[in-house]
Amino acid sequence: AGALVATAQQAVLTSRDTLEHNAAIESENQKLRHLGQLTEAALRSEREQLGMAVEETQGALDKALAAKAQAEADCGEMRRVADQLADELLELKEGMDSRLRGKVTLRW
Repeated sequence: AGALVATAQQAVLTSRDTLEHNAAIESENQKLRHLGQLTEAALRSEREQLGMAVEETQGALDKALAAKAQAEADCGEMRRVADQLADELLELKEGMDSRLRGKVTLRW
């Protein structure tokens, strides 16, 4: 009977140790779940911020590309106007040269 009591006492101690160990494990699991939730929230926030940064960057890129296209169009228009003006000045010079030759010829 003494051996049976000792075995029972040992079983109770072992059960108590197991319960304490399981409680410690559950406490650690709760801490880990909480850390996981915090990490998940932080990652979600980081993704949202990165998403907004990507959208802002894309918007700035779109504006820059539109400005470049407009500048190229404006440059092309200025080039066309400059070419037209050069042609008109050349015609004017040729006309003046022709008149000048005509006056010089008349004087002789």
